[in-house]
Amino acid sequence: VHVAQEQSKSGWSYDELQHYLASGALQQMKHVRVRGVMTIATNTDDEAVVRGDFQRIRDIFEELKPQCGAEFDTLSIGMSDDYPIALEYGSTMVRIGTAIFGQREY
Repeated sequence: VHVAQEQSKSGWSYDELQHYLASGALQQMKHVRVRGVMTIATNTDDEAVVRGDFQRIRDIFEELKPQCGAEFDTLSIGMSDDYPIALEYGSTMVRIGTAIFGQREY
């Protein structure tokens, strides 16, 4: 879900996600199981902005939980630079490849 304050990030807005869920299209996919939501926070040194992004996605996660069922248990937020903050907001999956493998060479 796109909650970051930058155009370089992509993903559905919360309104787009709600519209898709209301359409019934997901229920037509019998072999697809939605486990949670994922976002990437705004790329900034301003911790308040990152916290705001994580709070927004946590709120969305909690709002969707009742309509998505018991298997909806994954809040994927946090990367190498911000995962400690993400854990404070309940992240169940962090992406820390850079911390493990180092910077990518392009």
